[in-house]
Amino acid sequence: MCPVTILPIAILDHDPLGLWFFLSSYFGSAYLFFHLSTALCTTGERNRPTAHPLTLPHPQNILLNELVKACCKHENCLKESGECMEQTAAEIVPCPRCGVKNRIPREKIDSQARCGKCSALLQSEGKSNNGLASYLFRCPECRVRNRILSDKIDSNPVCGRCKKPLKTEELFLPQPIVITDGNFESRVSRSPLPVLVFAWAPWCPTCTAFLPVIGDFARESKGKVRVGKLNVDENPGLSSTFSILSVPQILIFDGGELKETLPGAMQKHEIMMKMARYL
Repeated sequence: MCPVTILPIAILDHDPLGLWFFLSSYFGSAYLFFHLSTALCTTGERNRPTAHPLTLPHPQNILLNELVKACCKHENCLKESGECMEQTAAEIVPCPRCGVKNRIPREKIDSQARCGKCSALLQSEGKSNNGLASYLFRCPECRVRNRILSDKIDSNPVCGRCKKPLKTEELFLPQPIVITDGNFESRVSRSPLPVLVFAWAPWCPTCTAFLPVIGDFARESKGKVRVGKLNVDENPGLSSTFSILSVPQILIFDGGELKETLPGAMQKHEIMMKMARYL
């Protein structure tokens, strides 16, 4: 390989910006950008050749082919979707002890993966040991989240930090729950689950139209999210506390704190996407 080809590849491993300036001075920035972007981004043509689509004259052809290989890392990188065929799938797993989110390759989920911050054992969000479903339950005393296996729900589990008993029956309360000024502390502030509160009023046609959407989400998210309905006309205290000036509105609570306020006219899949970060 000629020195002109070897030098940029050596620079690539240590200084990508320096590599760009080197190539720009050698080929011209506009010329380089056009052909390199064509090489890396051409993913949609059905009749595309299997080799990287570079048609530049020598030595540019050699240099850019080597550059693409160095950037790619895998031999079969370019495919129809434009993604790497050998890219390892990963899953975001929250730590049950400290709450930090960890990116874990899926093949290592069940191989004693540990939190990068507190070194606690991690399990997949939906499945845990032996493929059993699990639930994240926030202790009402110390506010730490505990992962409870489905076969341990009725075994009087206790908090991993403060050893207080966990009232797991609260996971499966009928919902949506009617939220009032009187029960807000017990149903929302001390909830073991993230809480979605739908603020509405009987005179609001938009609110009435979206009540079935909230009902569907409440049924599908039981055990993961607590869903409540708040009539702002009957509960002026909460309306004033959280400055609910218009309806419908969605209020998201986690750990007893208000995290987000959203417009209430949202479809079920949009609500799911918003709540995913708290699960």
